Amino acid sequence: MLVAAIDDFGYRLFLLLHILSIIVAFAPGFVWPIAAMQLRKQGQPLGSTMSKIQASNTLRIHGPAIVAAGVFGFALIGLSDKVVKFSQSWISIAMVL
Repeated sequence: MLVAAIDDFGYRLFLLLHILSIIVAFAPGFVWPIAAMQLRKQGQPLGSTMSKIQASNTLRIHGPAIVAAGVFGFALIGLSDKVVKFSQSWISIAMVL
């Protein structure tokens, strides 16, 4: 069983990985509006170009990042030395979302 204190390097590493994977997973919400403006300025067709880029990036980058965020989140709960528990309501809400 992996149990570590919150101040340990392992816990902090998983916390960093969890935060980075969330940033990568939700980056499209911030990136696509900027990319759409750039495509409009260049006069390229917006719909077909954006859908090609989005489809490939979602399958290769953003989807796996969401899965990694969940895995790292569960690891953080396991490594938290019972400070954070699965029975806490905010953990249950996060798992449902």
